[in-house]
Amino acid sequence: MEEIKTEKVVAKESTLKQYCDNFDREHLAWSMNDYIDYALKQSPHKITALLKDDWEYREAHHQNIVASIEGQQGLGKSIPFLYASSLAGKIYKRSFKLEDLYFEIEELNEALGVAEPRQTFMKDEHRKTVAGVMSNMQEANLADFEDQLRINQNNLFYTSVQLQNHSHFFVFEAKHILWNEDGTYPTGFLSMLKTKRYTNPNQLVWRGYVLWPMPNEKIVQEYDVKKRAHIELLKKRFSTTLTPVKDKAAEIFSKRHKDLVRVLPNGEIKPIKSDMMMFVIDEEIGSGRFTIKGYEMLKTLLRKIIEDSHKEDNLKIKAGKTNGKEVLNQMDTIMEQAAKEC
Repeated sequence: MEEIKTEKVVAKESTLKQYCDNFDREHLAWSMNDYIDYALKQSPHKITALLKDDWEYREAHHQNIVASIEGQQGLGKSIPFLYASSLAGKIYKRSFKLEDLYFEIEELNEALGVAEPRQTFMKDEHRKTVAGVMSNMQEANLADFEDQLRINQNNLFYTSVQLQNHSHFFVFEAKHILWNEDGTYPTGFLSMLKTKRYTNPNQLVWRGYVLWPMPNEKIVQEYDVKKRAHIELLKKRFSTTLTPVKDKAAEIFSKRHKDLVRVLPNGEIKPIKSDMMMFVIDEEIGSGRFTIKGYEMLKTLLRKIIEDSHKEDNLKIKAGKTNGKEVLNQMDTIMEQAAKEC
């Protein structure tokens, strides 16, 4: 059998891919903590340069960019990805415009259907708006868009509090905001780059900080205007939906409480999984009463009611003073008694 010369194959990959793969092959015994410790010591300028080189390589070799950034609110996700989207637009020779930024997954999906080649998109997720209810409760599965994006060499940058799906290559975690000397204006952002480990594609490992400069002031101001308009739209939209959804959540919880919870092996009481919760909801009110977002809101409210109702119970369970089954049986007795009194 003819010997395969892996050096030639590797040489055709981007500098960043070579760097990560070779590093992983040389550190087979390293733990996650070893990777974290090493990543924290790397120069942000080194990793940022490798990243930019990778994107230029992708543009030249008819590949695209799919990247996500996640982290707690206030650590800097949307603004650095405005810069990243603009940089990708420059590299792919098709400028990123604020019209290509979307807050709603349905609007993004529609835009991808008519996307021009080499166009860059950004999906911005803002978790909380009115009354603490999630405004965008459907997590986009980035894998659903992969074929659409790849064929057209379209790029997608996605911000999120937390993603469950990491099928794409570039995953960033927001870490630090850099400020000017008097602390009144951000000058840049540090995000930790994570990519899949060469020896275990299901494992994301830290690579090092990427430094994102502050985008130009004009696009930041335009973004703020667009974001505020979106939040106002959500307030109007949910103001007509929130009250009936709240009422139904309370009603369903009262009638089907025991069907909506599960007892974990450690005894704690938690909401059932999303698909099973939807099955209970469908049995109670059917599937045509609210919009898709209304049903997502209903599930979110039910989870919150359940978690709030059993917060003290779970603390007692952790302390070994009771268990989940005992708590649920007591609730059944109380509800049966209340029904008789009515």
